[in-house]
Amino acid sequence: MAIATPAPDARILSKDIHLKKYPCEIDIYFIHNHLLNNAEPLRHRHPTEELETIFSEYYSNNYSSSSALQMYRIDLQSKHGDEYFKIIADGSMCPTWKWCYDLYYKIFKQQYGAPTGEEMVICLKKCIQQYNHINKMECAMLKENSGSLILAICSLLMKRVLIVLRTSHEIMFMDSSGNMDRHNSRVFLLLVPSVAGALPVGIIVTFSETENNIYQGLELFKKLNGVDNFSPK
Repeated sequence: MAIATPAPDARILSKDIHLKKYPCEIDIYFIHNHLLNNAEPLRHRHPTEELETIFSEYYSNNYSSSSALQMYRIDLQSKHGDEYFKIIADGSMCPTWKWCYDLYYKIFKQQYGAPTGEEMVICLKKCIQQYNHINKMECAMLKENSGSLILAICSLLMKRVLIVLRTSHEIMFMDSSGNMDRHNSRVFLLLVPSVAGALPVGIIVTFSETENNIYQGLELFKKLNGVDNFSPK
């Protein structure tokens, strides 16, 4: 219920063009003529900060937005039992899937940066610098080739395999996988044979399987390991 009363001074404080002609103040009295404690109004309540903390922990444990919501509802059901149907009707205690989705990508963007565009490239370069700094040597390199990104990785363990295993300098093979992410990136795993089976020595990530991209990826792999006499065929 709202009651409007004249307020001539409001015209001075506000830039609203309607107040110049119809000045007033509105006093709101929270007197409802409908039920408040049922599913219809309760579902519009905003999730609490505690709920945001709970879902942030789910996401830090590698849950997706849908799986986090499903797990949370299971926890609510085991905790509240017969009162469960009342709890999930309250928006402040059980959020919608859209809220979970928006929170997931809000946290994702804060931690990993933008998923596409120039911001993604800047964030990726920053992550590579941090990775190399932690390892105290160059273990990853990025190259932009005709609008396509090429990433080469050789971790400390992979470098150790190249140094210790002599056969790694004699034969090497490549395994390709696709549909790894939303960008449909192609991942090439470089492997060498050993008595224990195939051991990884490098990773190349590109947006396509073109010959030029693979060649450029192998060139980055060479630079990571200081190899000049290796010529990919």
